[in-house]
Amino acid sequence: MSRAAQRSRSLVLVPPEGVPLHLSIPTLGARIGAQIIDLIITGLLTAALVYALVFVEVIPGEAVVALTSLVSLLAGTPLYILFELLMNGRTPGKRLLGIRVVSLDGTGLTTHQVVVRNLLKEVEVLVPIQVLPAVFVGSPLAFVVLAWTIAVVVVVWRSRAHQRIGDFAANTVVVEQPSAELQPDLAMVSETAAEEAVVETAERYVFTTGQLDLYGAYELQVLEKLLRTKTPAPGEPPSQALLDVTASIRRKIEYPDPVPDAEAADFLLAFYRAQRAFLEQKKLFGEARDDKFHRDAAAGEAAGAPIRPGAATDPVISNADKERQR
Repeated sequence: MSRAAQRSRSLVLVPPEGVPLHLSIPTLGARIGAQIIDLIITGLLTAALVYALVFVEVIPGEAVVALTSLVSLLAGTPLYILFELLMNGRTPGKRLLGIRVVSLDGTGLTTHQVVVRNLLKEVEVLVPIQVLPAVFVGSPLAFVVLAWTIAVVVVVWRSRAHQRIGDFAANTVVVEQPSAELQPDLAMVSETAAEEAVVETAERYVFTTGQLDLYGAYELQVLEKLLRTKTPAPGEPPSQALLDVTASIRRKIEYPDPVPDAEAADFLLAFYRAQRAFLEQKKLFGEARDDKFHRDAAAGEAAGAPIRPGAATDPVISNADKERQR
């Protein structure tokens, strides 16, 4: 069962895949602003349509009020439902302010959820907006609607995830649109002074084509993941994982020069860049290597020899672990 853990201004959704999604809850100002933008858009659409019908004399002038009410009804909730279904939980106002609706259980929004939350929005928001002007003429019903509006605002304000009644009923929540950020390419040269020094150190390590031909694309991916997660901050000592992998690669490629422990990450970064460039060049000529057992597997198949089970999934790190066990 999926679950959600809520904290003040943040929300952690755990979808069925089990990967936590860290999301931010927008401010009430952002949600009110999105609603105002949507009301302006639907109001302009309503006015434009009514004016066009009157201008071409499709309807008589005395029917303008009735037509406006009908078009406003069609341009309200049904239009919001259509927007959120087609724009994946967003209306034009939500999109402009960078917010969206998501399912609280981490799954995709369903049509039922979108319909429920927007039908209740009609009762929570749209009807009160139309009736509240009657407060100024002293209508008793208007004061009831005013009290209801205050209650709706209090529910949203007191809710830790700023959910309104429609969100509770539909099991949805409004969150800030996550920004998609690509991680920097490890093969690109950095422009910062500190990282330029690391690159300068890494350039001292040079590898031959014979050394680079011992590993394949799978090991390159494992090494990239290791560098992204285990590279120490400036001034910090390298982790044991970096030291083990450095020692394993040096043994495998028979690298003759010593590598100080403090430069383990630099050595691996240099090897990663050289290995990636080497494999990309080979791929251009149709000689891509899947992993470090690729050549042995191909030779074994040609000779009719059995291929060692698990060979294609034995990464660089596993090689280091085996060396430690021996």
